[in-house]
Amino acid sequence: MKKRLKRENQLPGSDSSQEVRADALGQGGKETSASAIDHERKAVLSAGKRFVRPLTTNPQRAMKVTALVVAGFIAAILAGFAVWIYQYQGDNDTVYQASQIVPYPAACVGGSSQWVPYPHPCAGGELIEYDQYLLELRTLKQRERDPVGGGEGVDFTTQEGKKRLENLRVMALRRAQHKAVIRQIAEERNVDVPEGRVQEKIAQFKKNSGGEQQLTESLRQVYGWDMDDFRTEVRSQLLRQAIMRKRGTEILQKAKSEDTDFQALARKHATGDNQGDVGYVTQDSQFSPEFKRVALSLDEGEISSLVQTESKFHIMKATDKHPDKGTRISHILIDNTKLRRQTSRRLQNTERRSYIGVPIQSESTGAQLQQNGQAEASAEQ
Repeated sequence: MKKRLKRENQLPGSDSSQEVRADALGQGGKETSASAIDHERKAVLSAGKRFVRPLTTNPQRAMKVTALVVAGFIAAILAGFAVWIYQYQGDNDTVYQASQIVPYPAACVGGSSQWVPYPHPCAGGELIEYDQYLLELRTLKQRERDPVGGGEGVDFTTQEGKKRLENLRVMALRRAQHKAVIRQIAEERNVDVPEGRVQEKIAQFKKNSGGEQQLTESLRQVYGWDMDDFRTEVRSQLLRQAIMRKRGTEILQKAKSEDTDFQALARKHATGDNQGDVGYVTQDSQFSPEFKRVALSLDEGEISSLVQTESKFHIMKATDKHPDKGTRISHILIDNTKLRRQTSRRLQNTERRSYIGVPIQSESTGAQLQQNGQAEASAEQ
Protein backbone atom coordinates (compact mmCIF):
# COMPACT_ATOMS: atom_id res chain seq x y z
CA MET A 1 0.00 0.00 0.00
CA LYS A 2 2.76 2.43 0.97
CA LYS A 3 4.65 1.61 -2.25
CA ARG A 4 1.53 2.40 -4.28
CA LEU A 5 1.02 5.77 -2.63
CA LYS A 6 4.67 6.64 -3.23
CA ARG A 7 4.35 5.85 -6.95
CA GLU A 8 1.20 8.00 -7.21
CA ASN A 9 2.96 10.93 -5.67
CA GLN A 10 5.70 10.68 -8.28
CA LEU A 11 3.32 10.62 -11.26
CA PRO A 12 3.68 13.56 -13.69
CA GLY A 13 0.14 14.79 -13.14
CA SER A 14 0.35 14.90 -9.40
CA ASP A 15 0.25 18.13 -7.42
CA SER A 16 3.67 17.63 -5.84
CA SER A 17 5.28 17.24 -9.19
CA GLN A 18 3.66 20.45 -10.45
CA GLU A 19 4.88 22.42 -7.42
CA VAL A 20 8.43 21.20 -7.98
CA ARG A 21 8.34 22.27 -11.61
CA ALA A 22 6.90 25.66 -10.67
CA ASP A 23 9.67 26.23 -8.17
CA ALA A 24 12.21 25.30 -10.77
CA LEU A 25 10.66 27.68 -13.30
CA GLY A 26 10.56 30.53 -10.74
CA GLN A 27 14.18 30.15 -9.88
CA GLY A 28 15.04 30.05 -13.54
CA GLY A 29 13.11 33.32 -14.16
CA LYS A 30 14.91 35.04 -11.35
CA GLU A 31 18.23 33.86 -12.67
CA THR A 32 17.29 35.13 -16.15
CA SER A 33 16.30 38.59 -14.77
CA ALA A 34 19.45 38.87 -12.70
CA SER A 35 21.47 37.89 -15.71
CA ALA A 36 19.84 40.62 -17.81
CA ILE A 37 20.52 43.27 -15.16
CA ASP A 38 24.09 42.12 -14.83
CA HIS A 39 24.45 42.26 -18.59
CA GLU A 40 23.16 45.86 -18.71
CA ARG A 41 25.46 46.87 -15.87
CA LYS A 42 28.45 45.41 -17.66
CA ALA A 43 27.43 47.18 -20.86
CA VAL A 44 27.22 50.57 -19.09
CA LEU A 45 30.56 50.02 -17.38
CA SER A 46 32.08 48.98 -20.65
CA ALA A 47 30.79 52.14 -22.36
CA GLY A 48 32.09 54.28 -19.50
CA LYS A 49 35.45 52.60 -19.70
CA ARG A 50 35.57 53.28 -23.45
CA PHE A 51 35.10 57.01 -22.62
CA VAL A 52 37.30 57.16 -19.52
CA ARG A 53 40.15 54.93 -20.71
CA PRO A 54 41.30 57.38 -23.43
CA LEU A 55 41.34 60.15 -20.80
CA THR A 56 43.49 58.10 -18.42
CA THR A 57 45.85 56.99 -21.16
CA ASN A 58 45.90 60.39 -23.00
CA PRO A 59 46.56 63.30 -20.58
CA GLN A 60 46.26 65.90 -23.34
CA ARG A 61 42.77 64.75 -24.18
CA ALA A 62 41.86 64.78 -20.48
CA MET A 63 43.10 68.34 -20.19
CA LYS A 64 41.05 69.41 -23.22
CA VAL A 65 37.88 67.86 -21.82
CA THR A 66 38.50 69.47 -18.43
CA ALA A 67 39.16 72.82 -20.07
CA LEU A 68 35.95 72.57 -22.08
CA VAL A 69 33.93 71.77 -18.97
CA VAL A 70 35.49 74.65 -17.01
CA ALA A 71 35.08 77.04 -19.96
CA GLY A 72 31.45 76.09 -20.31
CA PHE A 73 30.86 76.67 -16.61
CA ILE A 74 32.57 80.06 -16.71
CA ALA A 75 30.67 81.05 -19.86
CA ALA A 76 27.39 80.18 -18.16
CA ILE A 77 28.29 82.35 -15.16
CA LEU A 78 29.35 85.28 -17.36
CA ALA A 79 26.18 84.99 -19.40
CA GLY A 80 24.12 84.96 -16.20
CA PHE A 81 25.76 88.15 -14.95
CA ALA A 82 25.35 89.74 -18.39
CA VAL A 83 21.60 89.11 -18.23
CA TRP A 84 21.54 90.46 -14.68
CA ILE A 85 23.34 93.61 -15.81
CA TYR A 86 21.90 94.43 -19.22
CA GLN A 87 18.33 93.32 -18.63
CA TYR A 88 17.80 94.01 -14.94
CA GLN A 89 20.50 96.66 -14.24
CA GLY A 90 21.67 94.77 -11.16
CA ASP A 91 23.52 96.86 -8.60
CA ASN A 92 23.95 94.65 -5.55
CA ASP A 93 27.26 93.59 -4.00
CA THR A 94 27.51 90.37 -6.05
CA VAL A 95 27.09 92.18 -9.37
CA TYR A 96 29.52 94.89 -8.31
CA GLN A 97 32.20 92.37 -7.36
CA ALA A 98 31.70 90.44 -10.60
CA SER A 99 31.91 93.62 -12.70
CA GLN A 100 35.19 94.50 -10.99
CA ILE A 101 36.61 91.25 -12.36
CA VAL A 102 34.95 91.21 -15.79
CA PRO A 103 34.93 94.59 -17.62
CA TYR A 104 31.32 94.62 -18.83
CA PRO A 105 30.85 97.67 -21.12
CA ALA A 106 28.32 100.18 -19.74
CA ALA A 107 28.71 103.25 -21.97
CA CYS A 108 31.02 105.02 -24.36
CA VAL A 109 32.12 108.62 -24.80
CA GLY A 110 33.21 109.43 -28.35
CA GLY A 111 34.66 106.89 -30.75
CA SER A 112 32.92 104.75 -33.33
CA SER A 113 29.18 105.21 -33.82
CA GLN A 114 28.73 101.45 -33.98
CA TRP A 115 29.03 99.06 -31.04
CA VAL A 116 32.03 96.81 -31.62
CA PRO A 117 32.33 93.49 -29.73
CA TYR A 118 34.74 93.35 -26.82
CA PRO A 119 37.69 93.98 -26.43
CA HIS A 120 36.94 97.08 -28.56
CA PRO A 121 33.35 98.09 -27.66
CA CYS A 122 34.28 101.79 -27.84
CA ALA A 123 36.75 102.03 -30.70
CA GLY A 124 38.41 105.43 -30.69
CA GLY A 125 36.52 106.60 -27.61
CA GLU A 126 36.64 106.24 -23.84
CA LEU A 127 34.94 103.14 -22.42
CA ILE A 128 32.92 103.32 -19.22
CA GLU A 129 32.88 99.92 -17.56
CA TYR A 130 29.94 98.74 -15.49
CA ASP A 131 31.83 98.81 -12.19
CA GLN A 132 32.76 102.47 -12.82
CA TYR A 133 29.10 103.31 -13.33
CA LEU A 134 28.08 101.22 -10.31
CA LEU A 135 30.56 102.99 -8.05
CA GLU A 136 28.85 106.29 -8.85
CA LEU A 137 25.37 104.84 -8.44
CA ARG A 138 26.13 103.11 -5.15
CA THR A 139 27.68 106.31 -3.82
CA LEU A 140 24.61 108.34 -4.70
CA LYS A 141 22.27 105.73 -3.22
CA GLN A 142 24.21 105.62 0.03
CA ARG A 143 24.09 109.40 0.34
CA GLU A 144 20.33 109.34 -0.21
CA ARG A 145 19.79 106.56 2.32
CA ASP A 146 22.04 107.71 5.13
CA PRO A 147 20.97 110.76 7.17
CA VAL A 148 24.53 111.04 8.56
CA GLY A 149 25.74 111.73 5.03
CA GLY A 150 23.02 114.31 4.44
CA GLY A 151 20.44 111.94 2.98
CA GLU A 152 16.77 111.54 3.81
CA GLY A 153 16.64 107.83 4.56
CA VAL A 154 15.16 107.01 1.15
CA ASP A 155 13.63 103.55 0.71
CA PHE A 156 14.28 102.61 -2.92
CA THR A 157 11.71 99.78 -2.83
CA THR A 158 8.78 102.23 -2.60
CA GLN A 159 7.14 103.81 -5.62
CA GLU A 160 8.66 107.19 -4.84
CA GLY A 161 12.02 105.57 -4.12
CA LYS A 162 12.01 103.83 -7.50
CA LYS A 163 11.44 107.16 -9.24
CA ARG A 164 14.33 108.72 -7.40
CA LEU A 165 16.48 105.71 -8.25
CA GLU A 166 15.88 106.24 -11.97
CA ASN A 167 17.10 109.83 -11.60
CA LEU A 168 20.14 108.63 -9.68
CA ARG A 169 20.95 106.19 -12.48
CA VAL A 170 21.04 109.07 -14.96
CA MET A 171 23.21 111.12 -12.61
CA ALA A 172 25.55 108.19 -11.98
CA LEU A 173 26.10 107.66 -15.70
CA ARG A 174 26.69 111.39 -16.19
CA ARG A 175 29.29 111.40 -13.40
CA ALA A 176 31.00 108.39 -14.99
CA GLN A 177 31.00 110.24 -18.33
CA HIS A 178 32.66 113.27 -16.77
CA LYS A 179 35.40 111.03 -15.36
CA ALA A 180 35.81 109.40 -18.77
CA VAL A 181 36.41 112.84 -20.30
CA ILE A 182 38.89 113.61 -17.51
CA ARG A 183 40.82 110.48 -18.50
CA GLN A 184 40.73 111.58 -22.14
CA ILE A 185 42.06 115.04 -21.27
CA ALA A 186 44.77 113.54 -19.07
CA GLU A 187 45.89 111.27 -21.91
CA GLU A 188 45.90 114.16 -24.38
CA ARG A 189 48.00 116.27 -22.01
CA ASN A 190 50.28 113.36 -21.15
CA VAL A 191 49.31 113.58 -17.48
CA ASP A 192 49.40 110.62 -15.09
CA VAL A 193 49.35 109.97 -11.34
CA PRO A 194 52.04 107.71 -9.85
CA GLU A 195 50.82 105.00 -7.48
CA GLY A 196 53.15 106.35 -4.80
CA ARG A 197 51.29 109.68 -4.88
CA VAL A 198 47.99 107.86 -4.39
CA GLN A 199 49.35 105.96 -1.40
CA GLU A 200 50.74 109.16 0.06
CA LYS A 201 47.37 110.89 -0.20
CA ILE A 202 45.58 107.92 1.39
CA ALA A 203 48.08 107.92 4.26
CA GLN A 204 47.33 111.61 4.78
CA PHE A 205 43.59 110.89 4.93
CA LYS A 206 44.20 108.12 7.47
CA LYS A 207 46.24 110.44 9.66
CA ASN A 208 43.66 113.23 9.52
CA SER A 209 40.85 110.76 10.27
CA GLY A 210 42.47 109.27 13.36
CA GLY A 211 43.60 106.02 11.79
CA GLU A 212 42.66 103.49 9.14
CA GLN A 213 39.78 101.99 11.12
CA GLN A 214 38.09 105.34 11.63
CA LEU A 215 38.58 106.26 7.98
CA THR A 216 37.21 102.91 6.80
CA GLU A 217 34.11 103.24 8.96
CA SER A 218 33.47 106.80 7.81
CA LEU A 219 33.83 105.86 4.15
CA ARG A 220 31.44 102.93 4.56
CA GLN A 221 28.80 104.93 6.41
CA VAL A 222 28.83 108.12 4.35
CA TYR A 223 29.70 106.87 0.85
CA GLY A 224 29.30 103.10 1.00
CA TRP A 225 32.96 102.68 -0.06
CA ASP A 226 35.62 100.19 0.89
CA MET A 227 39.31 101.07 0.66
CA ASP A 228 39.54 99.96 -2.98
CA ASP A 229 36.68 102.29 -3.89
CA PHE A 230 38.37 105.08 -1.94
CA ARG A 231 41.65 104.45 -3.76
CA THR A 232 39.81 104.79 -7.08
CA GLU A 233 38.30 108.11 -6.00
CA VAL A 234 41.61 109.44 -4.67
CA ARG A 235 43.28 108.61 -8.00
CA SER A 236 40.48 110.38 -9.86
CA GLN A 237 40.83 113.46 -7.65
CA LEU A 238 44.60 113.55 -8.07
CA LEU A 239 44.23 113.17 -11.83
CA ARG A 240 42.03 116.29 -11.88
CA GLN A 241 44.61 118.16 -9.85
CA ALA A 242 47.39 117.02 -12.17
CA ILE A 243 45.46 118.36 -15.17
CA MET A 244 44.85 121.67 -13.39
CA ARG A 245 48.53 121.90 -12.44
CA LYS A 246 49.55 121.31 -16.05
CA ARG A 247 47.10 123.98 -17.19
CA GLY A 248 48.32 126.37 -14.51
CA THR A 249 51.93 125.85 -15.56
CA GLU A 250 51.03 126.73 -19.15
CA ILE A 251 49.19 129.89 -18.05
CA LEU A 252 52.09 130.88 -15.78
CA GLN A 253 54.56 130.63 -18.66
CA LYS A 254 52.30 132.86 -20.72
CA ALA A 255 51.80 135.29 -17.81
CA LYS A 256 55.53 135.77 -17.40
CA SER A 257 56.02 136.45 -21.10
CA GLU A 258 57.02 140.05 -21.84
CA ASP A 259 54.31 140.28 -24.50
CA THR A 260 51.50 139.41 -22.06
CA ASP A 261 49.33 141.91 -20.19
CA PHE A 262 48.81 140.14 -16.86
CA GLN A 263 45.69 142.14 -15.97
CA ALA A 264 44.10 141.25 -19.28
CA LEU A 265 45.00 137.60 -18.75
CA ALA A 266 43.55 137.73 -15.23
CA ARG A 267 40.30 139.20 -16.55
CA LYS A 268 40.12 136.43 -19.14
CA HIS A 269 40.35 133.75 -16.46
CA ALA A 270 38.25 135.58 -13.86
CA THR A 271 35.25 133.73 -12.43
CA GLY A 272 33.58 136.53 -10.45
CA ASP A 273 32.81 140.23 -10.69
CA ASN A 274 36.27 141.25 -9.51
CA GLN A 275 37.74 140.73 -13.00
CA GLY A 276 40.78 139.06 -11.48
CA ASP A 277 41.52 141.86 -8.97
CA VAL A 278 41.05 140.60 -5.40
CA GLY A 279 42.01 143.90 -3.80
CA TYR A 280 44.44 144.42 -0.96
CA VAL A 281 45.59 141.41 1.00
CA THR A 282 46.61 141.67 4.67
CA GLN A 283 47.20 139.22 7.48
CA ASP A 284 43.56 139.73 8.51
CA SER A 285 42.12 138.98 5.04
CA GLN A 286 39.80 135.99 4.55
CA PHE A 287 42.19 133.97 2.46
CA SER A 288 44.01 130.73 3.21
CA PRO A 289 47.28 131.04 5.13
CA GLU A 290 49.31 129.90 2.10
CA PHE A 291 47.59 132.41 -0.18
CA LYS A 292 48.31 135.29 2.25
CA ARG A 293 51.89 134.17 2.79
CA VAL A 294 52.69 134.24 -0.93
CA ALA A 295 50.73 137.43 -1.62
CA LEU A 296 52.43 139.41 1.13
CA SER A 297 55.86 138.16 0.08
CA LEU A 298 55.61 139.59 -3.44
CA ASP A 299 57.26 142.84 -4.44
CA GLU A 300 55.30 145.31 -6.54
CA GLY A 301 55.13 144.06 -10.13
CA GLU A 302 56.32 140.55 -9.17
CA ILE A 303 54.48 137.44 -10.37
CA SER A 304 54.28 134.42 -8.10
CA SER A 305 54.96 130.82 -9.01
CA LEU A 306 52.03 128.39 -9.25
CA VAL A 307 50.52 128.21 -5.76
CA GLN A 308 48.32 125.33 -4.60
CA THR A 309 45.77 125.70 -1.82
CA GLU A 310 43.73 122.53 -1.16
CA SER A 311 42.45 121.58 -4.64
CA LYS A 312 42.95 125.00 -6.27
CA PHE A 313 45.87 126.67 -8.02
CA HIS A 314 46.68 130.37 -8.08
CA ILE A 315 48.89 132.77 -10.00
CA MET A 316 49.29 136.18 -8.33
CA LYS A 317 50.83 139.49 -9.29
CA ALA A 318 51.40 142.31 -6.83
CA THR A 319 50.11 145.48 -8.48
CA ASP A 320 50.62 147.73 -5.45
CA LYS A 321 52.30 147.72 -2.03
CA HIS A 322 50.92 149.89 0.75
CA PRO A 323 52.21 150.02 4.33
CA ASP A 324 48.71 150.17 5.78
CA LYS A 325 46.48 148.55 3.16
CA GLY A 326 48.79 145.64 2.36
CA THR A 327 49.50 144.16 -1.07
CA ARG A 328 47.07 144.53 -3.95
CA ILE A 329 46.79 141.32 -5.93
CA SER A 330 45.75 140.59 -9.48
CA HIS A 331 44.83 136.92 -9.50
CA ILE A 332 44.34 133.97 -11.86
CA LEU A 333 42.47 130.98 -10.43
CA ILE A 334 42.63 127.44 -11.82
CA ASP A 335 40.13 125.19 -10.04
CA ASN A 336 37.85 122.17 -10.47
CA THR A 337 34.89 124.37 -11.46
CA LYS A 338 36.63 125.44 -14.65
CA LEU A 339 37.70 121.88 -15.39
CA ARG A 340 34.14 120.68 -14.93
CA ARG A 341 32.89 123.34 -17.34
CA GLN A 342 35.44 122.14 -19.85
CA THR A 343 34.29 118.52 -19.51
CA SER A 344 30.64 119.60 -19.80
CA ARG A 345 31.33 121.47 -23.03
CA ARG A 346 33.14 118.48 -24.45
CA LEU A 347 30.33 116.11 -23.48
CA GLN A 348 27.79 118.39 -25.13
CA ASN A 349 29.70 118.12 -28.39
CA THR A 350 30.61 114.44 -28.18
CA GLU A 351 28.60 111.40 -29.18
CA ARG A 352 27.71 109.29 -26.16
CA ARG A 353 26.15 105.85 -25.99
CA SER A 354 24.67 103.77 -23.22
CA TYR A 355 24.59 99.96 -23.33
CA ILE A 356 22.72 99.40 -20.05
CA GLY A 357 19.33 101.01 -20.66
CA VAL A 358 20.13 104.21 -18.76
CA PRO A 359 19.28 107.22 -20.94
CA ILE A 360 21.90 109.78 -21.92
CA GLN A 361 20.84 113.21 -20.71
CA SER A 362 22.19 116.59 -21.69
CA GLU A 363 24.38 118.50 -19.28
CA SER A 364 21.62 121.05 -18.63
CA THR A 365 19.19 118.26 -17.73
CA GLY A 366 21.75 116.72 -15.40
CA ALA A 367 22.30 120.05 -13.67
CA GLN A 368 18.55 120.47 -13.20
CA LEU A 369 18.31 117.02 -11.60
CA GLN A 370 20.94 118.05 -9.11
CA GLN A 371 19.18 121.31 -8.32
CA ASN A 372 15.96 119.41 -7.66
CA GLY A 373 17.52 117.78 -4.63
CA GLN A 374 19.27 114.74 -6.05
CA ALA A 375 22.38 115.15 -3.89
CA GLU A 376 25.63 114.32 -5.65
CA ALA A 377 28.53 112.98 -3.61
CA SER A 378 31.74 114.89 -4.09
CA ALA A 379 35.06 113.05 -4.09
CA GLU A 380 36.89 116.32 -3.53
CA GLN A 381 35.53 116.76 -0.02
